Amino acid sequence: MNFDVDIAIVVVFLALTLFVGLGHGRKVKTIKDYALGGRDFSTGALVATIVATLASGSGFFITLSRTYSDGFYYMFASIGIGISFLIFSFLLVPRMGEFLGKTSIAEAMGDLYGQKVRVITAIAGTIGSAGTIAVQYKVFGNIFAYFLHIPSYIAIIVAGGIATIYSAFGGIRAVTFTDVLQFFAFGIIIPLVGFIIWSQFYHQDFTLAQAVSNPKFDISTILNIHNPELLGLVVMFIYFSIPMLTAPAFQRIAMGSNIAQVKKAFLIGGILLILTKLTIAWIPFLLYSIDPSIPSGDLLGYIVDNYSYVGLRGLIIVAIIAFAMCTADSYINSSSVLFTNDICT
Repeated sequence: MNFDVDIAIVVVFLALTLFVGLGHGRKVKTIKDYALGGRDFSTGALVATIVATLASGSGFFITLSRTYSDGFYYMFASIGIGISFLIFSFLLVPRMGEFLGKTSIAEAMGDLYGQKVRVITAIAGTIGSAGTIAVQYKVFGNIFAYFLHIPSYIAIIVAGGIATIYSAFGGIRAVTFTDVLQFFAFGIIIPLVGFIIWSQFYHQDFTLAQAVSNPKFDISTILNIHNPELLGLVVMFIYFSIPMLTAPAFQRIAMGSNIAQVKKAFLIGGILLILTKLTIAWIPFLLYSIDPSIPSGDLLGYIVDNYSYVGLRGLIIVAIIAFAMCTADSYINSSSVLFTNDICT
């Protein structure tokens, strides 16, 4: 393994992320600029930031390990997250025109129910965001420590510091355009990893018929009405399908130029999120057929040790950083808006 190449790839990506973030945040003058960015984003940029915010680093690892250990049960259930976006698009977004241009979800709640509700919403949103940010930073640390042998606290300071800097100084414009970069990073690298594993799968004379013969990957078995685990799958699918109006999700609605654009962005975002889940699940599906004895928590290490070429380790790290960073920066931005606009005023 050429660690110099891998580290160089990671450093270039982090530097590029910081450059893009700071480069798009020069027009921030007011809190509305910071929170809404002028509301002149293209639909493509809005789609990218919607998908990137939900496709988190922790979500990547959960999908990877749970698909390997449980088969398609968790994968089918987690598709409900994408379905929730479709519900958002068709049922909720068309009724939210009055919230376009609102600085935060707490401000909108305050307009409806008063100042006390505004402050409570802001406090709850800030606390919830802090937990999400911490989880993503933990992902940074674990990845750097495991693959590049860099102490986790250094990785958290560096990667977390970069996300904090461009989020703090560039506002939502910096977050959105770095999300676009990060969306393309994991959107290209993860399918590439899947293709590499598929090529090895094919050359080792495995077949898809053999892969789906296992009951936990056999769709007819999973969806059989007599399957005792089907009820749990359906309940979990329904749970994931319930739309959740988090602070970043509300912000993606408020920063849209009009309702038609927001509806289209959430519709496309839901479809892309489902495809992202399927693409991630494809990797453990193939790996289980090749070697069913891998500890589910060691899958990423197994992939790097057995399928990575020079530089691919760095690309895999970049993809995971992209997953984690695009979620962290969105929650940093939305929580800072809640704190300054709704708690401190």
